[in-house]
Formats: sequence, structure tokens, C-alpha cells
Amino acid sequence: MNNSPAIQNYTVVLKSSGEIEPRSLGSYGFIYLYAASGVFEVSFDGVTFIPGYPGLFFNAAGEAFFLRTQSGSQVTVSFTASNFIIGFSPQILPIKAAQTLLKPWQYEAITAGQAVTFYGTGGPGAGQAGAKYLWRKAIVITNNDSSSLLEIKDSTGTYRIGSVQPLKAWYLETSDDLIVKNETLSDINCRIAEIFYPNT
Repeated sequence: MNNSPAIQNYTVVLKSSGEIEPRSLGSYGFIYLYAASGVFEVSFDGVTFIPGYPGLFFNAAGEAFFLRTQSGSQVTVSFTASNFIIGFSPQILPIKAAQTLLKPWQYEAITAGQAVTFYGTGGPGAGQAGAKYLWRKAIVITNNDSSSLLEIKDSTGTYRIGSVQPLKAWYLETSDDLIVKNETLSDINCRIAEIFYPNT
């Protein structure tokens, strides 16, 4: 019976000169490279090298493999050798989405010919969205009119960005300032809400 351990851990220090470090581990053919302090390369014939990286797994049973670094610095590589396949399942941590604040527009209509500017950057001064806001994530514009368009323009009013069709909603992710304009001769009922990141 073979009483040798089924798994072994190794650490190799690769010389900054680029000298090739050969490794032959006999029956320990399944190699899992799990850590490295810098850039290194792996070869299976000592001639052709491929980039190495933590997480690289290969079967070198009965065969030598070679490590080197050409980074100009000494690199330490750690790996596990075993006579069975090692499964690796990284833990994926949940990512909490950033909190946001809803900023509804206080009016229910844009009057005939009126242009309303919505500011994408928070702050207490003129031309800013308000002290409790950092910057806008998105804006939602709902056109409640049955026949007229609402026009969306850049902050200067020079360029048309889009049009909100009658009885439709328009969603845009931007922190830029923009203008919503009624170019008709009648008031247009609408609902406008902005989503901001809080200024915490």
C-alpha cells in the first residue's frame, strides 16, 4: 500500500534572472497553482511557455513541468500537487446595490412653450439638484397627453436627444443636465421623477 500523502503543498521561488525552474512530482500529477507574488510563466517542454496565473489547473502525471519569470523581479509561486483531481469552487459574495433617492418633479404639467431644466449634479446652489443629492442615476419622464410630444434636449437646448411619445414613458440613465420642453401651444400633462445617489 502506498502510504504517501495524497496531497502536498509546494512553494517555489523563481529567480529574477529568468532561470527555468523544473519540477517533476511523479504520481502527484494534478497541479493547482493557487498563489503568486508576481508574473510568471509555465511550460511543459521547457521551451514553449504560456502565462501562468493563480487558479491554473493541469495534469502533469509522470511528466516534468517548468516555471520561470521574466519580470525582472523574484516571484514566489505556491501550488498544490495531488494524485486526484481537486475541485475548486470560489465563493461568490453578494454585492449590495448602492442606495438611491427618488426626486419627483413637483408639477403635473409643462405649460405651452415652456422648457424645464433638470440638473444631474447635486448641491445647494443654482444649477444644482439639491444638497441631499450627489448625482443623478436616471430620469423617468411620462407623457400623459394623448396627442402631443415632449421634446428632450441637451442642457444648452441646442440638440434634440429624443421625444417622449404620447401616453408613453421615457427612461434615461445620465447624470448630465437636460431640458424637457413643450413645443406645442397647449399644456402637456406629465410626470417626471429622477433617481439620485444620496450625498452621504
